[in-house]
Amino acid sequence: MTKRNIVIPTEEDDREIIAAALADADNPPLTDEELFELRTRRTRGAQKGPTKKRVSMRLDADVVEALKAGGNGWTTRANAILRQGLKLKAGKVYRTKSYTVKKSSGAWELTSRRGASSVHPTKADAMSAAKAKTSAVVSAKSATASALRQNPGKSPKSTAASATVERQNKKRASTGRKG
Repeated sequence: MTKRNIVIPTEEDDREIIAAALADADNPPLTDEELFELRTRRTRGAQKGPTKKRVSMRLDADVVEALKAGGNGWTTRANAILRQGLKLKAGKVYRTKSYTVKKSSGAWELTSRRGASSVHPTKADAMSAAKAKTSAVVSAKSATASALRQNPGKSPKSTAASATVERQNKKRASTGRKG
């Protein structure tokens, strides 16, 4: 690694630089108030939630792989697992791609990005509901896409509706119920 060679200007060079900067009408120097405003914009402010600590620890490879297999947010999941194992008070909020799960007045509230919410007695129930709702949306989208491929001339809405009716009919047939 090479060292940088920093050249400090002499007083005469410094005066020339300042004079040239002051002479530039397109770029006037900042006032003390403008400098203060720039400095205050950069500060972040007090952290609203509890402070987390950055740590470095060695974990077994299969543990890390299992956590990362769940996708983004694996460190948050690791934190939740540690909290559960240590029997600590539950953390604030858990997020999936489309849902937020948080404890509110003794129950677990599941809220979608669109604002719909439901209440569940345990966090596990709320998380499984989020997973079920997400998979239902994915299966509905794939059924619509499949129906569009089979019926390219129809409009997407009518194709989606017919795919939904077809899926409901299959479900009724498998349970033995009639229309």
